Amino acid sequence: MISATDVATVHDLALASEASIESLLFALLSQATDSLDGCRQAIPVVHQALASAGLSVDVHFAPAPGTGGFPILIGWSGPRCISPDIILCAHLDTSPPGLGWSRNPLGEDHEEFVFGRGAVVSKSDIAVFIHAAKAARQGLKDLPHVSIAVAVTCDEGSGGCYGAAYLLGALGLRPRMAVFAGVSDVVTVAHNGCVQLKVKLTGTACHQSLLPSREDAMRHTTAICESLYAQADELMARPSAIPGLAHPTLNITKVVGGSAYGMSPRDVEIWIDRRVVPDEQLDSARDEIVSRIRALQVKTDVKTEIEVVRMAEPMRPVESAKTLVRILQNEAELAFGKTLKAQGSTLYTDARWFSTAGIPTVMFGAGEADIKISGANGSDERIPKRCLREGVVILARTLVRYCSQTGGGQA
Repeated sequence: MISATDVATVHDLALASEASIESLLFALLSQATDSLDGCRQAIPVVHQALASAGLSVDVHFAPAPGTGGFPILIGWSGPRCISPDIILCAHLDTSPPGLGWSRNPLGEDHEEFVFGRGAVVSKSDIAVFIHAAKAARQGLKDLPHVSIAVAVTCDEGSGGCYGAAYLLGALGLRPRMAVFAGVSDVVTVAHNGCVQLKVKLTGTACHQSLLPSREDAMRHTTAICESLYAQADELMARPSAIPGLAHPTLNITKVVGGSAYGMSPRDVEIWIDRRVVPDEQLDSARDEIVSRIRALQVKTDVKTEIEVVRMAEPMRPVESAKTLVRILQNEAELAFGKTLKAQGSTLYTDARWFSTAGIPTVMFGAGEADIKISGANGSDERIPKRCLREGVVILARTLVRYCSQTGGGQA
């Protein structure tokens, strides 16, 4: 077992890395990574950070048609193996900055906050993961067979097929435990899944004064939207049993159609996003939407096509992850007198790939629990510097405690 002195040493090393974490975070924020080309340009920054932390670095490219591949970096503390004791996984890609910023989206230091696109999701996690692994190695120096992997992917935003899924499929990794990018104020043990649908309606294009109502694509669009929002209201009465998740949600995120005042549109498109709580099944959520849309077909001659764009499983809480959850909670209490609740997240993330594969998975990293306050994926996204301090210390201490218990077995 690890000694209290070793844990204290790791604590101090992690705390002393605060300036280095901030420096790396600003270096990552200065690189726009809302495109694959942007991610490729930022990869050398990550590679250098992994190497400087004393990690052995592997570079992979997940092949995807017409792209040249999505880059993936894996930094190894300890021996390379198929089943490392734990993997820390975060993504470099971000959404575009968008409008409405009062701070520099490419990084700005203001009082006790770091602003920038990716400051919360999830460049801060990359910086924290690298330095936590570095600090933990000192506490594990007498356990040379302990293997910790730090993986940085570039495909969370588009689903994770060329990121987390590639680690499992093409590389065959099966870690004993996985920690994905999260926040430092809670331990996320579950998250929502999603069903995303595209409904294509084809009616009659003609002068609006001559349009038969049964051929009116826009009229049928409003009927579908009205029915779906009625369903959204009904979903509020289906509470989830998981703390942090109130109920399923359904939203229409885009309607496209029409070109002029006097012209009825032939084609209209509706985008639907249904968030599925872990208590539910994806197929049932999809079928419920489809049946409501099909039920309206008898009232119209408008052609209706339904395309399933994405179905992503929820991350469901599992008993096998509770050991790591308890260690995170204990170390947070010991280090900062901080109570970490275990709860769910309304987002869906690439952590689901590992969870669905049967690997005990949690989400923890840097950031506040309330994503509205943090501005994650919005304007003026920012992270309090105290979250960087707390995240790296809690995680480094947890790595030492957990890995010393597993004994560094290899596969």
